[in-house]
Amino acid sequence: MLEFLQPAPAAWSAKCEDAETQTGARLPKAFAGLTHAHADHAAGLVKGAPCPVYATTATWGLLSRLPIRDRRTMPLRKAVVIGGIRFSAIPVQRSMRAPAVGYRVSANDCCFFYLPDVAELPKA
Repeated sequence: MLEFLQPAPAAWSAKCEDAETQTGARLPKAFAGLTHAHADHAAGLVKGAPCPVYATTATWGLLSRLPIRDRRTMPLRKAVVIGGIRFSAIPVQRSMRAPAVGYRVSANDCCFFYLPDVAELPKA
């Protein structure tokens, strides 16, 4: 499953709209954020992607053969702002062969942590 992230769901929209109003920024129409390089998360990229794709350096190293034109690197534990929304890649324990991250997503005073396929969340 390729994790396509699009503008926030309705339940989160009021606070996200506030963030857009305050920053003047808008989320791109689509972008992808990969948590790790397992096939069930990245196989949808074998023919490329129509949008920017974000992943950590470790994940890009494992997916180097994929024909992604717009590769963007997510640093660990440092926020990257995409359309006024902050995304932070936090390392989690998932697999020794495919290092994984969860994403802390925040805007204004709301925040959530996106964490698929995790075996353990070490103390941060």
